[in-house]
Amino acid sequence: MTAETAIVFPAIVLMLAVVLAGGAAATIQVRCEEAAGAAARVVARGESEATAVHEARSIAGDSAEVSVEIRDGRAEAEVIVPAPGILADWGGLELSATAATITEGVVLDEQ
Repeated sequence: MTAETAIVFPAIVLMLAVVLAGGAAATIQVRCEEAAGAAARVVARGESEATAVHEARSIAGDSAEVSVEIRDGRAEAEVIVPAPGILADWGGLELSATAATITEGVVLDEQ
């Protein structure tokens, strides 16, 4: 192995790790969005917060932080998940998504 290869090889490995973590982060972001939407729908149907959290974690993973609430006739949910791999190790990056929907039983004014 030459000196040039010894210098370049770690940089290539690091770049590969960042690219792979970025791809995994994109996948996790989509799962966060799906989980937030599912949790908001569960709460909007009138089910318990625990049921909504369970539904969100079944989609986003057990490490997800899920918060749900009903405010002004809207069910709102937020899901936060730590970024994968090297992205979380370097800066504690978190991926998050929020969703809101109108609760059942709310009648909209006809216009």
